[in-house]
Amino acid sequence: MSTKLKEGYYFKKIDTKLATMRGFFIMFRPFRVPYDKIANVLQEKKVKIDHKLGMFESAPVFGWGWIGMSTEKDVEGMKTKQVLGDFVAFDYKGSYKGLPQAWRQIMKDYPNGCEYYSIYVNNPNKVNEEDLLTTIIFKLKQS
Repeated sequence: MSTKLKEGYYFKKIDTKLATMRGFFIMFRPFRVPYDKIANVLQEKKVKIDHKLGMFESAPVFGWGWIGMSTEKDVEGMKTKQVLGDFVAFDYKGSYKGLPQAWRQIMKDYPNGCEYYSIYVNNPNKVNEEDLLTTIIFKLKQS
């Protein structure tokens, strides 16, 4: 990619297959999303999870979106999504309460963005709130 990015952003190439579960979102915020359930189901099915990538989330303004974890194979009873391509990435560190402000800044910096995903890199049950790391990725629409 030859596009020069604004400070704090970087390019990230992704090619992964995700086992997914549906979740319901209101104003991009999770309302009924099975964050704990997806990992438990994959473990019960003895599916190897690629934890390096974290948990992906595709959240609409309102309605059904999905969360997914990277796996080596399709998982019976779960939909598979392929996330592939060159993305622009932004790392946010801290409480999830600050994510809406990060998203607003990204939308302001890159109004031509599309195909957005949040990637939860670490587990809120295992790290302090101030150490939570979320990578937000998106593609740039070609003009």
